[in-house]
Amino acid sequence: MTTVFRLSEPNTATTASNAALALDAPLRCALSLGGRRTSLYSFKARVEILKGPSALQAGFGAPGGLVNYVTKRPAFEPINALHVVGNEFGNIRAHADFSRRTDNGNFGVRVNAAWEEQKSFVDQVESERPFVSLAADWRITPDTLFQFDVEHEERDQITQPDLLADVNGNIPSGFDPETFLGQTWATFPTTFTLVSGKLEHFLSDQWSIVAEGNWMRLDREQNSILLDSLQPNGDATVFLFFSPDQTREPFSARAMIRGELTTGPIAHELAFGYSDHRLKTRWGDGFFEEIGTTNIFNPVSIPDPSPQAPPSFATMRIKEQGVFAHDILSFGEAWKLHLGGRYTGRDEKSFDSTGALTARFDESVLTPSVALVFKPLSNISTYVSYIEGLEAGGVAPLGTTNQNQQLGPLTSNQIEIGAKVELDEMRAEAALFQIDRTAEIVNAANTFVQDGSQIHRGVEFSVTGRITPEWIVFGSAMLLDAELKDMEDPAIEGNRPSGVPGHRMALVTEYAPRVFPGLVFSGSWTRTGSRPLNDFNTGDDAPDFDVFGLGARYNMQLGGTLATLRVNVDNLLDKRHFANAQFGILTPGAPRTVSASMSVRF
Repeated sequence: MTTVFRLSEPNTATTASNAALALDAPLRCALSLGGRRTSLYSFKARVEILKGPSALQAGFGAPGGLVNYVTKRPAFEPINALHVVGNEFGNIRAHADFSRRTDNGNFGVRVNAAWEEQKSFVDQVESERPFVSLAADWRITPDTLFQFDVEHEERDQITQPDLLADVNGNIPSGFDPETFLGQTWATFPTTFTLVSGKLEHFLSDQWSIVAEGNWMRLDREQNSILLDSLQPNGDATVFLFFSPDQTREPFSARAMIRGELTTGPIAHELAFGYSDHRLKTRWGDGFFEEIGTTNIFNPVSIPDPSPQAPPSFATMRIKEQGVFAHDILSFGEAWKLHLGGRYTGRDEKSFDSTGALTARFDESVLTPSVALVFKPLSNISTYVSYIEGLEAGGVAPLGTTNQNQQLGPLTSNQIEIGAKVELDEMRAEAALFQIDRTAEIVNAANTFVQDGSQIHRGVEFSVTGRITPEWIVFGSAMLLDAELKDMEDPAIEGNRPSGVPGHRMALVTEYAPRVFPGLVFSGSWTRTGSRPLNDFNTGDDAPDFDVFGLGARYNMQLGGTLATLRVNVDNLLDKRHFANAQFGILTPGAPRTVSASMSVRF
């Protein structure tokens, strides 16, 4: 299954996450990026959520799905577009998008460039963020297409430490989320570069071969402030983690053949191929010490200790190779059977500062997938599916006894049964699912470990489409029963996993009145259920919350220029809430935020 989110300006930054299970292993044009990163939407045409068989070709991945960023390609018509967006906190971003093709259409380029003066709702949290990208398409022959991309991004941000539950497990009351808890000298300079290429040759109308690859390098200097031992009166100990010269360098490649054929009464849609993924990481043990005390209600400025950190070293080497095959068998118009499998060999090594091997995972795993689809009517589909997965282990959070250690790969499986109905311009979906994966927890010894299973059972509903010619709506709801099973510590057995809500709902709507051509009103509502702050389910839960939004845009012609004006109000009722809450760490959500933008295309 593939869920597509098409993007329009103004763009924002995104990270991959999901209320139930993290959407893991971000992809770029279906190839792994080798780990999470924040991404500007400036160069993205759409974001796809790949689930089930759709994610089979990507290799390691989470049961919740994979996030695939699809880049903007050169257009056949010239593009000259400028976008400017800002909000009440002073965040300003300018973005330019230009595209051209040769007269015969065989070669095209698209350039995107953005510059952002980032300013958070949190006082003093700011940075500059330049970004530039180039996409090129070359039609070498009528049947052969080569695509090339390169992008580069920089950022040096003053960061805000996460808020904590206090020593009694309670959430601090009366804390103003706009209060800066960090230090202005504690920045996080990051540089990101990515290069990718894809060659596709069509053997016939039904068959093609594809070879593609990407290389990425992420360099950063981690200068993180952490709070510890938060007292009910707001007093806290301040720690500094300083680790310069960190690098992350993944490389991914894939060769694939795909096509269609018929064997008797059965039609086949086939894809099979080989993939290779490598990852090199480098960082140091770093400087991690107490540097002072503060109070979250009256923060204290602490001088920069200018620490000396041990040199960085090669910490991890991953080599992953796999072969995959997928066949969609059609038995007439009513039945389809999806059969797939991936055989993956993964060699994952971890090293200490002396170069000694500290951990190794070297195994080969077969992960199958199967789905049966039945269409009793042309507008109704029902399905049942089963898929197994293997995903990279998590990294121990800062402050744990094994901080920054990456754990070994996890296994998972998912069973789902559902139905989809299309009526005119409306579409409704419903599904029951169960996901069973190895659990990752912070145990009583404050060590991040893998133990037992994390089981998610739930039901999802969604409705999307056009209710009237003027009114579009998208709504979704998820009810989730999650628990930890077969845990070593009986105090955790049967508990709800940290950070997982019991329900999540969302509604987005747009109304375009015919009497005002070009004017569109929008509204949104999201609701997130309460979430336990730790796997022991002790102390306070992060409370449930509702967030509303309103917006409007107006499309107009200014001479020969198409212009769009937008105004949005996020968190309309200024609801204080926690955007993330897990392992005792709390991230306050943004307060009411008014933003405005203008886009022109000429």
